[in-house]
Amino acid sequence: MTIGASSRPSSRSASAKPMWPVMHLTALAGASGLSLSRVSRIIGVLEERRLVGRRACRSDARAVHAQINDAGLEVVKAAQSTHFASVQAAFFDQLEEEEIATLARVFRRFAPRAAGTCDAGLHDDAA
Repeated sequence: MTIGASSRPSSRSASAKPMWPVMHLTALAGASGLSLSRVSRIIGVLEERRLVGRRACRSDARAVHAQINDAGLEVVKAAQSTHFASVQAAFFDQLEEEEIATLARVFRRFAPRAAGTCDAGLHDDAA
């Protein structure tokens, strides 16, 4: 079994330019467990690398949003592939198919929406 994920940004139509997620810097700080100051410095570095942009919040003049751009998303995808490969090698490659199927059944309880993407042990290879 191999692991993987795909994420697609929301878009208005098939031909419209996708709209990448926008987050308040304070929300990023809370989600990451870092201080707002630290998150702001990290976003600054990512801006210099042209991976994200900042913009003012329309509803709160004190707040700032960060938004990933296409170049930033490409870096995330590359990192995600590397991460998945290392998890595959260090974790899943060490397990028998039966053990992976057991884990899939257990973890389905914690992420029911993701259960449809996990087919471990759900099909008969002899079919």
